[in-house]
Amino acid sequence: MSRDLDEVVRMQGKSPKVSEATPLGEEIIADAVAEAAPDDEFLDDEDQVDGTKNNRLYYYYSLNRCRERWDSEGPQPIDEKDEADLAAGIYPVMYQNHFAACMVRPIEFTVCDVWPVCTSSTMRLTIIAYGNRGKREVRFRALFDQFDISFNAFDETVGLDLQCMSYGNGRCADGTGRVTKTVAEWLDDPEIPQTTFDMSSSPGLAQNDLPFHTARDNISFHEAKIELTSQSLTTTWQTFRFRCDTAEYASGGGCLFHEVQAVHRVDTRDARVAAEAQHIRDALYDPRSTVPSSAGKRVPGNMAAADPEPLTRMLPEYNPSWYDANHAQAVRTCKAVWGERYAETDPPSDCDEFPYRSTEQGSNYPIFDPDWPFSYSARALNASHNRTAGAMLGAWYRQDHILHGDNFWVEPTGCAGCGGGDDDGPPDPGPTNVPPSVDAGPDRSGDEGSPVTLDGTVTDPDDVPIISWTYSAGDDIDAGTVCTFGSPNAARTTITCTDDGTFTVTLTADDGHGPPSPVSDSATVTLRNVAPTGQISSPTPGQMINARQPARVDATFTDPAKNDTHTCLVDYGESGGVEHGRVSQQDGGGTCTANHVYGFDGLGPRTITTTLTDDDNGSGTDSVDVVVFVPGAGHALSATGAVGIDPTPDVRCPPDDSQSIATLDTAVASLDGLTVTCTVSPSTGRTEVHSEVLDVTLLEGLVTISGLASTCTADSDGITRTSTVGRINGIPIGTGTGSLTLLGLVEIHYNEQTTDSQGRLVQNAVRANLLGQEIVIASCRLG
Repeated sequence: MSRDLDEVVRMQGKSPKVSEATPLGEEIIADAVAEAAPDDEFLDDEDQVDGTKNNRLYYYYSLNRCRERWDSEGPQPIDEKDEADLAAGIYPVMYQNHFAACMVRPIEFTVCDVWPVCTSSTMRLTIIAYGNRGKREVRFRALFDQFDISFNAFDETVGLDLQCMSYGNGRCADGTGRVTKTVAEWLDDPEIPQTTFDMSSSPGLAQNDLPFHTARDNISFHEAKIELTSQSLTTTWQTFRFRCDTAEYASGGGCLFHEVQAVHRVDTRDARVAAEAQHIRDALYDPRSTVPSSAGKRVPGNMAAADPEPLTRMLPEYNPSWYDANHAQAVRTCKAVWGERYAETDPPSDCDEFPYRSTEQGSNYPIFDPDWPFSYSARALNASHNRTAGAMLGAWYRQDHILHGDNFWVEPTGCAGCGGGDDDGPPDPGPTNVPPSVDAGPDRSGDEGSPVTLDGTVTDPDDVPIISWTYSAGDDIDAGTVCTFGSPNAARTTITCTDDGTFTVTLTADDGHGPPSPVSDSATVTLRNVAPTGQISSPTPGQMINARQPARVDATFTDPAKNDTHTCLVDYGESGGVEHGRVSQQDGGGTCTANHVYGFDGLGPRTITTTLTDDDNGSGTDSVDVVVFVPGAGHALSATGAVGIDPTPDVRCPPDDSQSIATLDTAVASLDGLTVTCTVSPSTGRTEVHSEVLDVTLLEGLVTISGLASTCTADSDGITRTSTVGRINGIPIGTGTGSLTLLGLVEIHYNEQTTDSQGRLVQNAVRANLLGQEIVIASCRLG
């Protein structure tokens, strides 16, 4: 390629070619802001401006206009770069603005019939190029004129080809291709068909190839290569350098001639922005009269300054923190100079700043880099002037296709010493504005927490107004309710609210021209309550629960209404078994936990039910079936005192267990026929423990006991404990409860029921005491 990429993407503020003024239609800028707003909400720079309507935005070149201006001015100014380009085969171009360029070049060729007899002929080539807002394409028109043709040159063939060239990884499609005609045919039809370069499929450059812009805008660079051929001449040159992008905020993208400097002009004669324009004029031409004051103060943006420094557009969405910091610094200055209540004037005031908030060189830059040689100006001034000027700037950004990272200058006009002279004539008022028509659509109903469609419509014959939805809550709405719009700036959208009730939704369209705009219309949205849904996660179906331990219930619930509050009741399936659960509230749901001890009276199959209720009495339930039981245990012999014997055999359930011992001899007793069983039914929760001993001998045979057995059962019908003893030293006993003393030393208790220190229910067939030695025979236990 003729130039490397680094040079192509240089800051356009270094170019001496300056765009003509961009005409902005009155429908875009007139009375952009009608009333003051709170200090932190004012319309500044391009925040709410959409300048898509103005069909007479640019004055494109005609063939005659191009030739007339070229003849009178040429591609001025010609700088050192242009001279170097000419030496490299790059032909200069005359620019009118970012979207209009042309070039004129004389063509000379020689025809030799019989050497050395040759004749020379000339004709002039004019090419006009048109950029585009909205499409990535550039159109060209080419035409020959001023023919001075020798007698023998009419049959000479002359070809013209316009080719699209790309830098880096860019791509473009050519249009017409080479057109070849004889000179006679060119005289008869001197124009080639319109040629269009299509860059719609071109990828953008990588971020490391874009020192000033962002890859998010899909930027590519291109130029035209023009080739002219004849039998005696072949010449090519490159010209018409342009840039393309897909920036949505700039008309959805387009192509422009990027070497043209952009200048935003502010008319000091416009009464709508007079205070703003004066502030800009003072900042650029008399910075010492502005605040903050400093010796030798300079403010960037003045192209005529001794050391000019351009401004660089910054899209708020691409750098929101810097955008906010710019204004915050300006407000601090306004408060320091004009007081905390600087806005409370008649008419209201805004804190205006220059350079603009939407530039990298805004008020925050000198704070960020104290060594930067430039400063800023802040001033409390008429709010309407500030906001109208902000609307104009935003419209100009869009109309002139100024991207994030583009450089531009600011020029006050209409005053002595300003750009544009001191003409004090009023600006063109433009056509009469037609306000937007707004319909919020029919009333709607739906469910809380779910999107409800809003069918609004906005029409405007001469503008693209700013659209916004707002809502207000009715008297029946709980505090804390919040609604969100799916697309708050689209006429057809959705609304989702965190609670039920009645809401008024309002669709507003503002064309920026003041009364009667903005225009609004409202509709009613009625939302029904939706009951929460719950699910028990613990216990699980069929789970066995120990009646003597806390039965924990864990449940989760969901509710589309994030603003609802909830209560939870847990019914454990027995009389008196309703517990208030502890609710942990979260957006869109939460958890419920509860604990309950069934005890010995709550045994058997049970159904646990949770009921979640919202603050509008909508409820959802879930249930789980469980089995409540008590553990069982039994043994044939145990002893405490001088001689200790652990329960033998020690049988516990669940799980079910059964153990038998034929003979057991110990230091305190000898036993025959020991059997202990323990079972728990997983379906009914019935626990049954049985312990029996056939014969027992104590004190070396001085005491004999036979036929001992004890049985403990627990189920939904209740608790049963029984035992029996056959004979003690030959004395019949049976199932009754009692005691006797033998040999004056041994005290024997039979068929006794007791509760141990842990609250467990115990049934002993025999408990014997001898001088502090205790012996228990054939015992069962529940709990």
